[in-house]
Amino acid sequence: MSGAEQRIADACAAVIAAAIEDVVADCPDATPAMQAAAIVRGLRAEGWHLAASPVCALVSASQDPEHTRNHTTAPTPALRSA
Repeated sequence: MSGAEQRIADACAAVIAAAIEDVVADCPDATPAMQAAAIVRGLRAEGWHLAASPVCALVSASQDPEHTRNHTTAPTPALRSA
């Protein structure tokens, strides 16, 4: 992992940890679904966009559909900063 990728991973990890801590502090019996929803809200509040496929794949597919792979068999979550 490059230095830039590591910084992104560290930033996401910090937001995820804070979101889980907050939701568990408010509701000690928080389910994994409640924790996940808090994580998504936290990432969105920091300007991240969540997509089912990598955004670059979506752009490539819309511009040149014959030269992209089909990601329907194994969708990959993607995060990108605003």
